[in-house]
Amino acid sequence: MLANVFEPDVILPFLEHAPSMHRFAEFEFAKVLSATSVDIDFSLPPEPTRFDQAASSDEKDDWIKAMDEEIASMAKFGVFKRVRRSAARGRQILGARWVYKRKTNRFGKVYRYRARLVAQGHLQKEYDSFNPDELYSPVAHKNSLRTFLSLCAGESLSVHQADVKAAFYEALSEHLIAKGFAPIMGDPCVFRRVEPDGKVVLICTYVDDLTIGVTDQAQIPGLMSELRERFEIDSSEGGPIEYLLGIAVDQNIEAGTVHLSMEAAITKLCFSILTKEELAKSETVFTPMLTTPLKKQSERTVSKSTFDYLSVVGSLLHIVNCLRPDIAYAVGSLARFATTPGEQHVRACKRVLQYLFKTRALGITYSKDTGTNPKNVPFMYESAKHPLDN
Repeated sequence: MLANVFEPDVILPFLEHAPSMHRFAEFEFAKVLSATSVDIDFSLPPEPTRFDQAASSDEKDDWIKAMDEEIASMAKFGVFKRVRRSAARGRQILGARWVYKRKTNRFGKVYRYRARLVAQGHLQKEYDSFNPDELYSPVAHKNSLRTFLSLCAGESLSVHQADVKAAFYEALSEHLIAKGFAPIMGDPCVFRRVEPDGKVVLICTYVDDLTIGVTDQAQIPGLMSELRERFEIDSSEGGPIEYLLGIAVDQNIEAGTVHLSMEAAITKLCFSILTKEELAKSETVFTPMLTTPLKKQSERTVSKSTFDYLSVVGSLLHIVNCLRPDIAYAVGSLARFATTPGEQHVRACKRVLQYLFKTRALGITYSKDTGTNPKNVPFMYESAKHPLDN
């Protein structure tokens, strides 16, 4: 699909590099997750993008409290130190800005406000003050997260979650390693530790969101105490997992299942784009795309203000990456026309949304295997030996 993309100089930077594509998809879908409340109330304003917007909004007390917490946390952990401007010695001085984020639960209800003070690193020049090939986001891959949850189901590990108030990946990684954890070879954001009594602890990190799998729920208090030695974590954290990255997670220990669903997130996305008539018509949509091929246009005939095509495609990519491979081909096809969409492409995009809305209850359930493979050990097929294999 990418080899035949029509505008490679424009669209490939978004899609050809997997980490970049994932970041773009998550950025676009994050706007969807933050756009509504529990009853899909679209009166909730967009998150502020500047300090003056936050200070003048109806939620200003919440945003100011979040900013105060951020500054206090940065000071506590020595994130910055004050120096004179002359210390730059003629080198580039970067500015800073606030990034605001509402955190929502599985029903879309806002339960926390966050503010992050970040350097404007996008103003830096490549290979001058930084090497772009060495930058990465400290997040577990979606494949790793699904494998993690599948393993927890298969091994009857109890799944919990914790939110660290302010975590930097190098510090988090060092602390976990110091506590006896080791990152797995396939993903440095997934850690494993075997206790002296043989019990296992798995931690899947996503910036400052921790998904934890333990053999025994009694291990959680001790683990949270270890994490609080270095990081600020509310006393309410560490409970059974419910919601992560737009995915509702339900675990049934007795049945040996972990069920994943994006019903609420998909509903938000469709409600924000489709009309009432289009939502009603979704009942007649049984496939994500038609067999008639879409045609290339020489120029864009649908403005961004009329239909933000690229943003919608990015949101759909996030859903594909998380949970719905059944729309992967359709979304890949739509991505080919990201720079010059027309009415036919918008209709095709809305068809995918209608199909998702009709099938929004579909998800993935991982089950413990009680048949011929009681330990739920995955079968590995190899064509060559890995240098680190023993």
